[in-house]
Amino acid sequence: MAIESNSSVMNIIKNQDAKTWASKIDSQTKTKRLSDVNLEELGDLKPAKSFTELLAENLTKVNQMQSEANTAIQKLASGESKNIHETMLAVEKADIAFKTMNQIRGKVIVKGEYFYGVREGVWKYEINDYKEKGSYIGGMKTGKWKKTYITTNKDKFKGEYLNDIPIGKHVYYYSNGQIKKEGKYKDGEKDGEWIYYNELGDIVITYLYKDGREFKRDGVKVKY
Repeated sequence: MAIESNSSVMNIIKNQDAKTWASKIDSQTKTKRLSDVNLEELGDLKPAKSFTELLAENLTKVNQMQSEANTAIQKLASGESKNIHETMLAVEKADIAFKTMNQIRGKVIVKGEYFYGVREGVWKYEINDYKEKGSYIGGMKTGKWKKTYITTNKDKFKGEYLNDIPIGKHVYYYSNGQIKKEGKYKDGEKDGEWIYYNELGDIVITYLYKDGREFKRDGVKVKY
């Protein structure tokens, strides 16, 4: 809802759009798109900054911004405020935040279980255009993880972790199935040769790493 003039503000007030808007947000924010993650059973044992908590925090911010916009409109209507620009800005910010949150809530799906407040076992994510699946042990990524493009069902990423640290070979893919880049990790650092490709499968550039530091680029030693 972008407000462009004083008449637009007055129309909002006259039509009580702000009040309707508030009701709409209140009703929609009560909808739990992440109901697969049951935090109620955990009591006070909740993980720090889980997807559910992050969304809840952002929903609170959206409600706060909407409330501020509604107050600004009411003040303008009553004559208490004469600052049209400030009112327009408040409404615009709330509108953008509301639309963004709806997009996020519509595109993020999480399935997994907590054990004593931390992620445990197999977790599945669906974020924007891809799905991700892997396991946690004690809240840390451990074992093989995989990302898959939803539309093509082709691999987006394959790699392995140990206690949140990347290990072994990691491969990233384009949506057409071609490898985007590939290389190995050692003790959480890039190690050995990393190769980058274009979408046709041609090599674009190669890097050689030693102890996590770039050593050569396309066979030429890097100077520091």
